[in-house]
Order: sequence, then C-alpha cells, then structure tokens
Amino acid sequence: MQTNNLASAIKGQYKHEQTEGFLMAREYIFLKENGKKCLLQRFLNETPREIQRVKFDLVELNMQGEVIKKTKLYYMNLAIKPGEYFSMPAGIVVSPECVDFKIARCTVCSEGYVWRVKRGKIQAYYDRPRRRRVLPQSMYFRTPLSVRSCRPSVGPLYGVLALLAFLSSIGVSLYYLFFPYLS
Repeated sequence: MQTNNLASAIKGQYKHEQTEGFLMAREYIFLKENGKKCLLQRFLNETPREIQRVKFDLVELNMQGEVIKKTKLYYMNLAIKPGEYFSMPAGIVVSPECVDFKIARCTVCSEGYVWRVKRGKIQAYYDRPRRRRVLPQSMYFRTPLSVRSCRPSVGPLYGVLALLAFLSSIGVSLYYLFFPYLS
C-alpha cells in the first residue's frame, strides 16, 4: 500500500482570472508531500469535444504578487469528455514561496481542433493532422537529390547559345566561299 505522507493541505480561492471559456480552472489545493509543495488543480472542459492535449504556462507568485518562476506544462493522451471535471495526472511541484499562481497561454487540442486565447479573444481552429509521406520500397535505396541539382541551371542555355554562334559562323563562311561575287 502506498502512503503519501501528506503534512498539510490548503484549499484556496483564485485571486486572478485563470483560464477563459474553453477550459475553466475551478479549484486548487496546495499539498505538502514528502517535503515538497505541490499544486493540484481541478478543471472543467467547456469545449464541445473531448480534450486530448492541454498546454499552459504556470506563473508562480509570492506574497507580494511578484513572479517567482514560470513553468511550461504539457499534458498528452488525455480523454476528458465535454462538461467533465478533471485534474491533471500528477501534482505540479512548486517553490515553497509560492502562495498564488496564474495560468497563462492556455491551449487545448481535441480531435484536430485547437482552442486558445489570442489578443483577449478565444480562437478555435482546425489543425489538420500532419501525415508522413510513405515512399515505395524501391525509393529507399536511391541516391537522394541535392538541393543544388533541383535548381534550374543556366549551363545548358550557354551551350545552346555557343552552338548557335558556331553554326552561324560556319554558315557565313560557307556563304562567302560559294558566293564570292555577291559580296
């Protein structure tokens, strides 16, 4: 059986507006676990789709409201249904001076759709999946083309111009050879 060795737990109210309308931060609790201060949060999925990935910046604040540190958090392989409350799989270790925090630059991905806040407005857009191009087996052992070989070259143009100049000089010489009286 696993023991957490919880020393204390402090449930708090948000002083700063956390996330906007697509992922609402509802409650949080600070835990002291094995000598480290951890943060557990409870969110509400307000998107019309199941959330698969969440990314946000956690800004830790001290008693005076000054920034202690910023942490980028990224959670994958989630399966949170619309309207469902959830918390992240593990607590976030924060500094001992942290008494408040803000969630900034939150992005939620679900079924190809992305929700984020930009310039104070909620944006939702479709992010098409990136597919790898599968090459046939015969292509694996060919020598790849270099960037230089793909660019158009002016070498053949100079060759054609030189050939035309050579042929025209031979033509002029033959003309004066066979028709000397016309010149």
